[in-house]
Order: sequence, then structure tokens, then C-alpha cells
Amino acid sequence: MKFVNGVLMPETEDDLAQREADGATAIADSVRARATALLAVGMQIASRSRPELNGTYAIDAEARANIAGIISALAAGLGFPLDATELAYSDVQGVPHSFTPDDFKKLAKAVGDYVFRINMTLQIKLAGGEADWPGLPVQIA
Repeated sequence: MKFVNGVLMPETEDDLAQREADGATAIADSVRARATALLAVGMQIASRSRPELNGTYAIDAEARANIAGIISALAAGLGFPLDATELAYSDVQGVPHSFTPDDFKKLAKAVGDYVFRINMTLQIKLAGGEADWPGLPVQIA
């Protein structure tokens, strides 16, 4: 029921369809907001072999591009920037952590997997399916 010019009237099919569409839009907006928030707050890692690497690292688009650039250089045999043997890579608090090439590859893999899971969960939820958002911390060896 709805009021039209002060008179209580039954809802039409169009009214019901619009209410359903508004609800679906609100849900989709909420799901997108959750995915955006997860990317904005970063990814907490816990390293089993090197606990000094534990921290929360940025995973926004700029951070992922930076990680991808470093990984590309490693894959091309160019090493870390400035020919460093270890890379001081900072977490979201600005604390630098000393990564070896193997450690950084593990971080990059974990970031890629985590972001992929966020995106897959987003797509499943937008399609009306059920999926759990990825949890933290992400374990690396």
C-alpha cells in the first residue's frame, strides 16, 4: 500500500518492481563499498619463516603497480632497485621491512591472490551468489 494524494492505494506491479530494483541497487552498492574498503585498508600478512615481515601492506592500485614493477625487474634478472640485495619495503604504518627477492615474490603472490579473491567474491555477490570475503592475516612461508 502507498499514499497517493493522501489516499491509501494498493501498490502496482511497477511500484513493486521499482522497490525491488532499489533494494538490489542498495545491495550492489554495499557489496562494492565492502570490496573498495578491503582494498583501501591493506592486507595483513603473517610470515611463518620470517616474522619480521609481518605487517599490513598497501594493496591499492598504486601499490599493486609498484609491486608489479619490482616483480617484473626480478623476473627479468635485474634484481631490486639500485641493485640492492634486500629491499626495504614499507607497510601502511611506514615501517620498512627487509625483503629478500624470494620474500618479495611471496608477498607479491599473496597480494595478487588476495586481490583476486576480493574481485571474485565481488562478482559472485553482484550476481546474487554466496561467497565469503577473504580473511586476514594471509599466511606466507
